Amino acid sequence: MLSLQNRKTLFAALLICSILLTVWFAAAALPFFAFIFAACSIALLIIFGRTARLLQVVRLIRENQILAVPAAWLQENDPGCTCTEESIVSTFGAIIGSRVFQWGQGGLGGSRLLDIAIDRKAITLTFGTKAKIAKLTLLHGLTESEAAMQLQEKFNFETGVKAKLTGWSLTDPPR
Repeated sequence: MLSLQNRKTLFAALLICSILLTVWFAAAALPFFAFIFAACSIALLIIFGRTARLLQVVRLIRENQILAVPAAWLQENDPGCTCTEESIVSTFGAIIGSRVFQWGQGGLGGSRLLDIAIDRKAITLTFGTKAKIAKLTLLHGLTESEAAMQLQEKFNFETGVKAKLTGWSLTDPPR
């Protein structure tokens, strides 16, 4: 599968070729073919724009990373869970395997980070809209309550959502 950057480059090349063919067929007085390639150019322009925006969101998430974990589970509205290999969480969204979710960008009706819970085994992020909510469970590997409290503060500072600590004792002896 092509990377996002390679897809953007491919769509840009196809768009340029399609525009050139449109101009060539229009100059050759072949309006049917010119119309077909003009329609292809419009479709490719839309696809190119969406790919470029998605690439920009991926860069934004990676540059503002709060947490990266090797294993995560995504549970959407349906009862099934999707296991992914790597996940990155940032102020602006999450990259979950090959899927990209963003929050706080779509205005009042857009996706939001709703809740964060940090327990001894995992971090659970709840995000979405009123119509569609998803839960992302990240295996974190934290062993000390101090590290969990620092992560809680980081999430609060970066996202504005205060994480709930469950199962942690403030009197845990350092290991």
